[in-house]
Amino acid sequence: MAEQKKGRRITNPEEVEAIRQVQERLRDVPGRTELQVVVWRKGEEPPRPGLPNSPSATRPMTLREFRERLGGDTGHLPDPETGKLRFVSIEQWANDDPDETYVMPVLTFRPDDAHAAEWFDEWQKHLKRFPLDPGEMNPSGPDDVAS
Repeated sequence: MAEQKKGRRITNPEEVEAIRQVQERLRDVPGRTELQVVVWRKGEEPPRPGLPNSPSATRPMTLREFRERLGGDTGHLPDPETGKLRFVSIEQWANDDPDETYVMPVLTFRPDDAHAAEWFDEWQKHLKRFPLDPGEMNPSGPDDVAS
């Protein structure tokens, strides 16, 4: 399986270290990781779950490319953190144009309710220090995402 491009490559050593520190502080926060498949059509604004440029977001790809990756309309994707396989279905989009429909699988960590405020507060502090570029927030298709 070819490695997928990420939504944004973080190269600033200060930001890389800051992310490592946030992740270390939040390492033991209980929660669950959810797989969400985001689908939109050419010309539509793509929906944005969680942090749009999360390292857990693969690059957008066409429905045809994603179907090839899965080996059909259902399959499994590995969780990059745990290696655990997660079931994915794109059956509800089986009749959509495979070259004009875009797909982006996103793994999102959801902290338990008792720890959600702490978790979100830590990431908000990080985003105040290292804000996302607004241009990174709205890709309309695979070619609009920086590698």
